[in-house]
Amino acid sequence: MCIRERHACKKLCFETCGDCLEMVTRTLRCGHTTELACYIDEEKYLCNQLVDDILPLCKHATKRKCHQKVEEVACSHPCEDRLDCGHSCTLACHKTKDPDHLTVSRIPIIEFSEKLLRVLQ
Repeated sequence: MCIRERHACKKLCFETCGDCLEMVTRTLRCGHTTELACYIDEEKYLCNQLVDDILPLCKHATKRKCHQKVEEVACSHPCEDRLDCGHSCTLACHKTKDPDHLTVSRIPIIEFSEKLLRVLQ
């Protein structure tokens, strides 16, 4: 017999019952409901429900797991900036890493320019 909900053990009489694996609906601390094995403590369970949010630095909309802090979510929105050379940045949004494009995409453009000059000569 399960301690928490008094579910009957479904194992044979010579088998140890162990944790109660009966699935039950639980309401988590965040207010979401989910199906969990009876033995899992809903107070310690990390909610995986996807929620809509806005990233604080770039203000792009995103989805994150309910238990994740919004600051831990990487933005997957394409970068909308243009580089000094006029090309569009090909990276995903990177407001937390080199937002001014000081190091991103510089070397490949220089290498491309050198190859282009050799072809044109």
